[in-house]
Amino acid sequence: MNTANTHLALQHLSRLTFVVVLVLGSGCASMRGKFKSGEMVDLMPFADQTIAMLTSSEYPLAQDRSVLIREFLTKDTPGMARLDELLAEADRITESMLTYSVELVKISEMSVDEEDRIKALEAVVKTMEGPIRKKLALDDEAFKRHLGDITGQSDFLAAVREVQPLIESAGIYYGQVLSEAEAQATLATLAIDERIDAKYQALFDFVKVLETRKETILKGLVLVHEHRAGDKEALKKLRDGKHILVTDALPPEQATTDDLARAETHLLERLQVMQTLFRSIEPEIDLYRRTHRELDEQYQFVRDGVAAARLKFVVWSQAHERMASGMKDDAEWFDISEAPALLIKAGVKAIK
Repeated sequence: MNTANTHLALQHLSRLTFVVVLVLGSGCASMRGKFKSGEMVDLMPFADQTIAMLTSSEYPLAQDRSVLIREFLTKDTPGMARLDELLAEADRITESMLTYSVELVKISEMSVDEEDRIKALEAVVKTMEGPIRKKLALDDEAFKRHLGDITGQSDFLAAVREVQPLIESAGIYYGQVLSEAEAQATLATLAIDERIDAKYQALFDFVKVLETRKETILKGLVLVHEHRAGDKEALKKLRDGKHILVTDALPPEQATTDDLARAETHLLERLQVMQTLFRSIEPEIDLYRRTHRELDEQYQFVRDGVAAARLKFVVWSQAHERMASGMKDDAEWFDISEAPALLIKAGVKAIK
């Protein structure tokens, strides 16, 4: 992964618009425009809502937002290479969700009997055999059993229901991919954070020096005031405290009003120099803060994208299950209100 493109790993959790164009073909405004509802089963709402959900603008990582942190992103940044791989894998899984949803509509609209529809469904699942077996750790016999459960059904929706275990297993794997992606993003963020601080270390060392000097000057001005107010120890502290750097401005032990005025003027001039120096480095300090702020925003984009992707898969899996169960009202398929409980359930399955 070259340096110029590394920063994109923080920002491209989904390239879904391209996938939809690829799957649906040019000139297709919607699923309803491509497929006409059949009398057997209407799966168009399932595909329509899948596409609407997965291609929505909610994904914040779809935009290239890196500007200030680009210089800190290199091919050897810890976590970045692996993060890129994981986000690409998440893309592939999302693309499979879209492809499968479109294929279901195609099959449901075929002018054939149930047996042929089920065979077509089997063929679709077989096209995913490689990634399914590899990613879900299924051996040949286990995969054949899943196919047998599908082809052993007498009606299409019953066969679609038998795909659900594979989808749920894929959801567990998807969750693992997303969790690792978030962990790698954290690793990369910490590394970049250290690089930013390293670049600006000299600046903040200088700021500490200026702050120390400013504090010394201010204490000197206070001591001048306290001596004038009658504090007999204040003048000794002023002379011994290295508040005044110029000998001519250092008041003698028996200081006069003019001596104190010279000392005060010297301190005020030094304070003005400090303030000028602070103003001169303010742009650099602001750049440092904006760079860190952009890094924080990028990291949050990743976390938001991961959370959105996980939620969308769970909602989609639920919709598939409800659709296959024969639930008539397609408005109830994609019910996001139950998603939090489903996420917890999915997490328990992943632990087991």
